[in-house]
Amino acid sequence: MRWFWVLLVCGVCLGQDAAYRLQAGDAIEVLYRYTPEYDQTVNVQPDGSVALTLLGTVPVRGLTVEEARLRIVAAAATRLNQPVVSLALKDYERPHFTVLGEVEKPGRYELRGALSTVDGVAIAGGLKSSARHTQIVLIHRVSDTVGETQLLDFKRLDHAKKGQELIALRDGDVIVVPQNKLSKVERYVKLANVGAYYPL
Repeated sequence: MRWFWVLLVCGVCLGQDAAYRLQAGDAIEVLYRYTPEYDQTVNVQPDGSVALTLLGTVPVRGLTVEEARLRIVAAAATRLNQPVVSLALKDYERPHFTVLGEVEKPGRYELRGALSTVDGVAIAGGLKSSARHTQIVLIHRVSDTVGETQLLDFKRLDHAKKGQELIALRDGDVIVVPQNKLSKVERYVKLANVGAYYPL
């Protein structure tokens, strides 16, 4: 599959910040101590900004809650005299991982507790018979556009209880299970009476 090989050309891995950083879909509550008429709860838009009644759009994606508060305070200071602003995270994007390709139930799943890549595939219903066990791709998200990839061999689990296949999943990880060569061939069935191949 062409898309499978494209996924292998990703960037270098960067360290993850322990503090939660705002992303699209999060909801934050903005409260002004002395001007409560401007209080509001807003969602982070797909472009990473929030639309505030007093200030217009303010970019906050990638910031911690405190960093976002300071940015809003700085913006509000252009309109208000010494504004006092508090910020609260009301709802946020739940940690998740995605499993694609030759599994029974491909899709996005909530990441609850410590899970390995093997656990992730199991949650997605397990590998199909058409899966290529030896070239499963794990993509660790580094940013919105860059990921670090690892090529995994699930057949090694028959010989060892530990290994890279048991690596812990992180928020935003993607597991891609490609199709094996045999299953590609099986898409064509030879009709004995005419001696020709037809795609299913």
